[in-house]
Amino acid sequence: MAFDILSAIEVALFEKTENTVLESEHLIEKTIQNIIFLKLDDSIKKTLSTISLEYLVLEVEKQSVKNGYVFYL
Repeated sequence: MAFDILSAIEVALFEKTENTVLESEHLIEKTIQNIIFLKLDDSIKKTLSTISLEYLVLEVEKQSVKNGYVFYL
C-alpha cells in the first residue's frame, strides 16, 4: 500500500507534529494535537492505506501514455 511505501522512504511525512504554541499554553497545544493533528494523521494514513502499488503503477502508465513519458517506481 502507498502508506507502507511512503512511510519507509518519506519518514518526515509521518513524524509527530511539533508543538505550535508556547510551552506555557500546554492545554491549547494538547487540544490542537488531539483535535487537529491526530485526526489529520489518521486521515492521511487511512487514505494512503487504500491506495495499492498496483493502482499507482496503472496511474503512471495512464499518465505516461498521455504525456509520452515513462516513469518507473
